[in-house]
Amino acid sequence: ASIDLKDSLINNPTTLVANGYDLYILCGDTYEPNPPYNVKQLGGLRKYASGNQGPGAIKNLGSAGIMTASNGKLFFIDSPYYMPQYKVLDMANDSISIIEIAEGVDIPNTIGVDPVTGDIIVAGYKNNPDTGYGDYTAPGMAIRYDKTGKKLNKFETAVGPSAVFFNTGVKYE
Repeated sequence: ASIDLKDSLINNPTTLVANGYDLYILCGDTYEPNPPYNVKQLGGLRKYASGNQGPGAIKNLGSAGIMTASNGKLFFIDSPYYMPQYKVLDMANDSISIIEIAEGVDIPNTIGVDPVTGDIIVAGYKNNPDTGYGDYTAPGMAIRYDKTGKKLNKFETAVGPSAVFFNTGVKYE
């Protein structure tokens, strides 16, 4: 069966996560087609509820720029390029909590959660001190936190890390 997601809240979808009956949609901002390319509509996190809110109900869950899912929860970063806030949404009841992260990646580009340990890895760009923006020529960085947001370690990555993957099904001997 297909669903029609034509709704004023659904614009520029970038990431989709399903929990068995609901669809969570991360929407990017949309911009005017001509200079100065002003923001036409803000993106954010949306929910298409197919069962528990009535068929086809779409709900705005707030601002978000990057997200991933693990063990019935959405982990997302609000305002990743300015003042990142790290949040968790419980898909069972849509409650949102904040993860306090004191030392974060300068400019986050991706987030991943280890499904076994619950550790969170945030990766992205280092800040370019000359421009004040992301350094798109320097190595990136990744920081690993426990599930409460306590920093465990930090390491360099290739330029512009864009994904975090956990291989939990293979045993290396």
